[in-house]
Amino acid sequence: MRCIYLFCFLFFVAGIGSSLAQSIVFEKYFSDGSFPARMAQTPMGEYLITGIRDVNEPVKYRAYLSKFSETGELIWQLEYRDTTHLILPKDVKVAFDSTYYLLATYATTDYTESKILLLHLDTAGTVLWAKTYAATVDFDAVAMDITKVGDITIAANGGSDITHYQTMNAFVMRLSLTGNIVWNQLFDISSTGDFITDLKVLPDGSFIASCGTYGSSGGALKGSFTGDLEWVKIFHAGTYWSPQSVTSDKSGNVWLAGEVVYPTDLWWINNMAPCVMKLEDDGTPVFFKLIKQPWKATWFEEIIQTWDSQFVLSMFFQDNNITSSDAVIVKMDSAGNIHWSKNYESGLFLYYFQDMIETRDSGLAATTSISFSEYNDYSFFKTDKYGNTCADSSFDFAFSDTTWFAVSAFPTVSSLDLVTDSMPLPKKGVIPDQFTICEDDSFFSPLTAVDNDPLSSGEEVSVFPNPSSDVFHLKSNYSSSQKSEIRLYDTFGNLLLVRKVTGDIVPFGEDLSAGIYMLEFLRAGSRQGFLLIKM
Repeated sequence: MRCIYLFCFLFFVAGIGSSLAQSIVFEKYFSDGSFPARMAQTPMGEYLITGIRDVNEPVKYRAYLSKFSETGELIWQLEYRDTTHLILPKDVKVAFDSTYYLLATYATTDYTESKILLLHLDTAGTVLWAKTYAATVDFDAVAMDITKVGDITIAANGGSDITHYQTMNAFVMRLSLTGNIVWNQLFDISSTGDFITDLKVLPDGSFIASCGTYGSSGGALKGSFTGDLEWVKIFHAGTYWSPQSVTSDKSGNVWLAGEVVYPTDLWWINNMAPCVMKLEDDGTPVFFKLIKQPWKATWFEEIIQTWDSQFVLSMFFQDNNITSSDAVIVKMDSAGNIHWSKNYESGLFLYYFQDMIETRDSGLAATTSISFSEYNDYSFFKTDKYGNTCADSSFDFAFSDTTWFAVSAFPTVSSLDLVTDSMPLPKKGVIPDQFTICEDDSFFSPLTAVDNDPLSSGEEVSVFPNPSSDVFHLKSNYSSSQKSEIRLYDTFGNLLLVRKVTGDIVPFGEDLSAGIYMLEFLRAGSRQGFLLIKM
């Protein structure tokens, strides 16, 4: 069986150079009772922010997705709701074809039953399809990432009660872009309960996740492209430590960031400190650093690698009476040294980071929640590559190391039998037919002209398998004078072959092993579209 995934996408490069010459900075505030969860940026520079809005209805929370221009202007805002269940957004990602995927937990209002929900949306926020994923346990979705070849990797926690971590186990699932299950794994790390807090997919399709055990310990796990567990390392530090975010560097090192209660003999909330842990690619610890700010409890949100191969960390400092807090960004090099720190919007209210991303101009974009008594606002701001906005300040941190403790034993791994079902949602406009993958070799998938597509009207490129051999054929009505060609890449981005397109049938794929490949179409050196091919 072979399946071909087709996406036609466009590149508009005119004017990009001038728009990125000077970094865009802004600060936006919104007073609508919203709690932002996650954000993403599209290839064209727009921002997507998803979260929940508190409403006075039997189903208390509504999920929303907002789209902003690159300068921070609201383009549209949509709600996704169900009459009987909560939809709690956990992540949003942009696919290669510029459509959107929204990950959420789909739960009853008393949280006694919950599933993973995945929405596929077009660029206007219209629901293309919605699927839930359920098993004999309940799920609370956590995060997702999209591989270079287009698969979706989802992290969640599964157990008998999603409100209590001691009943949960870490769970990872990989899906095709059409929502079909490729594999799923339940990782039983600790007999006392365990959980995942963040997930990142690496360039080779493997994944890393920050995780913890119920009670006091935290660490990371790494899984292969096929979902097999490669290693897991759990570390004990202070009274309690919990990683909240994970990333990797170009050398394959794994970076964790979270909070630790340290020292151990004082009231915990006064001694919460952000910490950064660096592991080698096999999980061997390199260092564990604390960032200490006297008289303030600190909560950590995000660590990301930046344009200069260094790191930025978002966190917030909270006073002992929990009456005010400051949102802070710290710049750190690969040795754990702080280069600069920025304090955003310090004041007599609670100001919390929710998410932070690096933008296409190498700046930072972040969302925060702002709490006034029982009402909640949120802000959305954009900095340059040095953390500067239109209004910011800096302050210094005390900085210290801590020590290593025991490493847990290697965990056991088990797999769940998942069921997949489609869930109807309120329709906004016309819902196109769901893209289907045929289960036989008769599958035929054309790349045709659409509005604003560089392909001229009537031009067509088609890819289809040859039933009598392990070779794919490509047919087009490109003329040879258009200097068109195809290029085939493996999952690591290595160029395998180049073939000129002359209008005739072009065979390709000889001697290819089973796997996923990307076929790129170019005309006069410009990409027209691509196919993801599963051999």
